[in-house]
Amino acid sequence: MVWPSADDRGFVQELNVLSKQFSSAAFGDPGMLSRVKAQRQVAFAKAAAGRWPELGELRFTEEREGVQRVDTGCAFWHAGQKRYSEALGRYFESLESLSRCQSEEQKSLLLDLGFLMIENFISEEEELDLLNYWDKEGPVFPLGTEENRSRRRFFHYGPILAKETMGTSKSTLNVIPSQLGAMPQVVEHMKLQPRLREAAQQLDTAAHTLAFDQMYVNYYDTSIDSYIDFHHDHQSCMLGTIAGVSLKSSCHLQLKPTRQRQALSIELPPRSLFFMSGLSRWHLQHAIPQLRSDRLSLTFRSVDRSCSREMQWARCWEALTAAEAANAHWPLVNPEGVEQHDPHKKSAKAISERSKGSGKSGKMSYSGYSYYRPKAGLSQHGYGGSHFDVGEGCWKCQGPDHFARDCPETRDARQMVKPLKHRRWREKHSNS
Repeated sequence: MVWPSADDRGFVQELNVLSKQFSSAAFGDPGMLSRVKAQRQVAFAKAAAGRWPELGELRFTEEREGVQRVDTGCAFWHAGQKRYSEALGRYFESLESLSRCQSEEQKSLLLDLGFLMIENFISEEEELDLLNYWDKEGPVFPLGTEENRSRRRFFHYGPILAKETMGTSKSTLNVIPSQLGAMPQVVEHMKLQPRLREAAQQLDTAAHTLAFDQMYVNYYDTSIDSYIDFHHDHQSCMLGTIAGVSLKSSCHLQLKPTRQRQALSIELPPRSLFFMSGLSRWHLQHAIPQLRSDRLSLTFRSVDRSCSREMQWARCWEALTAAEAANAHWPLVNPEGVEQHDPHKKSAKAISERSKGSGKSGKMSYSGYSYYRPKAGLSQHGYGGSHFDVGEGCWKCQGPDHFARDCPETRDARQMVKPLKHRRWREKHSNS
């Protein structure tokens, strides 16, 4: 076994700092490269080229409308990826050998990757209070939602989430901008958010990423084989520090680079806290593929309010459009602190019911993009307040044999929009 050298550690530590600074996967594979990810990658690459000029020449490609992307075939990027991949392999091999013992050496190596685990973050009495609230016999359990594939039951607090985003109903953490709901009293009473912020000081991360104003509670039921597959937490709507509190039983959290099989397994004892930031947040995916006993987890994130216009975050829930309300997955506590198993449950339901049967076109704003409910079978979408008809025929040249997205005259406009799966969208809403 080859341990990370001093050069390896220095290189990875500096990459982790840049990863936090630019919300980037650094030299790692970022997965599907959206416009936002590409901009972050360019900013990281420019800083990295200044730090390691010996890696070679950094080049960019120019796309339409002058959008820059990193030329991943250039010498600089190849050399950086190779050095990072080799160092990461040595980290994983060393950490795997230390996985059975919680040592200072293991903690130090994980911290290089932006990962921190703290045992006994909460007391046994606090754990019991949290379990009584969300456990199967607790008052909130019937209000949870069972995720389609993983069969875990989840409860969410803070922002309003979208039930469906661009044709997918998979749990996505995509946010509908409006006032954020409060945390439940059991969390407020324990002052969990301030305690998380204090514990996160060890990460040396930016204070604005430590609001922890969004919480996801997951209940894993082994009788129905609940799990959670490899994923990144939403990289456009959520900031760069993720906190997780593990309750009821121990489990093994797995980390791995995107599109690679080799995974690192980290044991999370009950009542422990873990943080993911830097490389562990932006590059490595995480999963809990299997469990031996039921488990409850509280995951805290911070909403990235730059993903939508600032004024939209001041909207009260009643101000949502009909289409937004119909697509809303409501937090279980409203902004006034009223919990959904109290009379307020009717209020959220009333907002959603109000949208049903309405033939009006409504705009849904998620993550800075605007999606328009179609009229008469036409699908529309837009960005930055503009909208483009991509229904039957072309709105630009009036040609009946192609859509606007295929028209040479709308090429510039198409760079401003986030494409939808038009056919599925039209078929789904043709009778709306």
